[in-house]
Amino acid sequence: MSEYPEKLKLNYAANDAEALGAACEKYSKDLFNKVEVHLLTDKKATRKGILGGLTWMRKKMTNNDVGVLFFAGHGGKDTDGSFYLFPVDVDPDDLLTTGVPGDQIKKSLASIPGKFVVMLDACHSGAVDGERRRAGGSLTDELVRDLATDDFGILVMCSSMGREFSLESAKVGHGFFTLAIVEGLEGKAQRSKEGAICTCNLHAYVTERVKELSKGEQHPVALMPGTMRSFPLSKP
Repeated sequence: MSEYPEKLKLNYAANDAEALGAACEKYSKDLFNKVEVHLLTDKKATRKGILGGLTWMRKKMTNNDVGVLFFAGHGGKDTDGSFYLFPVDVDPDDLLTTGVPGDQIKKSLASIPGKFVVMLDACHSGAVDGERRRAGGSLTDELVRDLATDDFGILVMCSSMGREFSLESAKVGHGFFTLAIVEGLEGKAQRSKEGAICTCNLHAYVTERVKELSKGEQHPVALMPGTMRSFPLSKP
């Protein structure tokens, strides 16, 4: 989401969510019987809206489905070190009652059947040379590690590693991470023999493309449970 208050405001996070949703609808429709997108941007991306979206996914998905949770926005930790995603109505000084707890995200995702991909770009503000910088690599490390264990069985893709920044640029109107994902889904990532874009090839493309766009400053990472194999996400 982009419409955060004051200094938290981002430029293209809402655009990122819209672009990814549109790419899934367009390029995954020939792979799945049905593609449903539940889009929450700006005013809709409240704490209640985000938690409601997780409930929506739990009700919709079956063991035969593939789910994708994409978040572009801010994240932070409270004084106790607990991680929260920031909804649009967040009060950074009161994360306990206004943030979306990482523990709640893990609990919700653990109860959802089927295969699951979480794409995270949890950020903070700051600008250099007209480009907005998002940093969330080390911030989300614990959440990412937990989700990618066999207990949760979730593939997690993150926009950057460690303490790197994740860039969003006026030149492309998106974050580099999202741009690369959309390009990969539409066919620029290597296809399987069946013509599908699988998770392993998507990550490989995203890694190289973001490295190119950021001139080596940003390196996406992916963690997959040991029991999970690569699976298709689109068939452009």
